[in-house]
Amino acid sequence: MQARARTGLAPKQEQLLQLLRERGSLSPREIWSGLGVSKQGAMNLLHPLLKADLVKRAGTKKVGRYLLA
Repeated sequence: MQARARTGLAPKQEQLLQLLRERGSLSPREIWSGLGVSKQGAMNLLHPLLKADLVKRAGTKKVGRYLLA
């Protein structure tokens, strides 16, 4: 709980960052299946991370992957 207050990230966002640390990069499908969320839920988690430059997208819109910035 202290870590969340300190970083301002939701638990699922922390989990997403941990997955990216472990795997290097993730496709959108790997994100939503790995976190157990819907496609829209994954985008709701990713958007603030992208905006804060914690995560970046590489590749085309159709075959892009997300990785730590």
